[in-house]
Amino acid sequence: MMDMHIQVPDDSNPYESGSRTLTVPRSLRTALIRTDTNEILGTHGSKYKPVLHDDVVNSMMDAIKAANISNDYEVDIKTYDNGAKMKGVITFPNVLIEPQVGDYIRYRIPFFNSYDASWAFMYSAEGDRLWCSNGCSHPQMVTVGKVKHTTNINIEGAAAKITAATEAFHGSEDQWRTYAKIKVSDEQATAMIRATLCKYNKSVTGVEDKINEVQYATLMRAWDDEKRKLGMNLWALYNACTWWASHPDVTRTRSHPDVISRQRSVDVARMMQHKQWRELEAA
Repeated sequence: MMDMHIQVPDDSNPYESGSRTLTVPRSLRTALIRTDTNEILGTHGSKYKPVLHDDVVNSMMDAIKAANISNDYEVDIKTYDNGAKMKGVITFPNVLIEPQVGDYIRYRIPFFNSYDASWAFMYSAEGDRLWCSNGCSHPQMVTVGKVKHTTNINIEGAAAKITAATEAFHGSEDQWRTYAKIKVSDEQATAMIRATLCKYNKSVTGVEDKINEVQYATLMRAWDDEKRKLGMNLWALYNACTWWASHPDVTRTRSHPDVISRQRSVDVARMMQHKQWRELEAA
């Protein structure tokens, strides 16, 4: 994918790269340098052990084979920020569930890595709603595995977690079918969205119950669209929220859409653990 050089902090030990000489000041700690561009992609402490993107991809492929999910899969790898961040997705076209007639969801495993300490090596499992590429979050699937850059990747452990997540994916089919039978009013949908996905953190704003009105308007438009297609039920509300997670408005942020979607999927899964969502599920 790319070559990396690890430079320890030592002003007297410069790193020679072609015609350029680079030194890493002691104040920068250990640095990871991309050899083709000479860019410092990340600096870290003494316990940091680099987990290279290539090693992550190879380890994930080994874990997938050990989990024996299916021999039919597709792999998509992308890097961001000049290679400092990496996202991969392994999709299984023939591993499908059908929560409603004609509404198919296929299984996929996203995984992440970084050199700039923004992400640990992490992999998860989720559904991909085929007709609109709407990623389906699940509260038990958000983080299947997470490895700090201080330890080695355990292939057997990763395979076991992926196997368990695959079983949970198949088990979610009945849960999602139940969602289609649970009636949800506009008032309930509004209360749910405002209490979770649109509510600012008080520790950040200093204001109780402050709402992100732009985000709220986007989610309500998604709810209106989904309820027309699926009915006024929990399945429609769920898909409105996962549509929001997988379709960020990139014109309003400097972050890459995949970076935003990753966090929003976590937010949706947390919403599904909220008291109000549990009350809707139990209705």
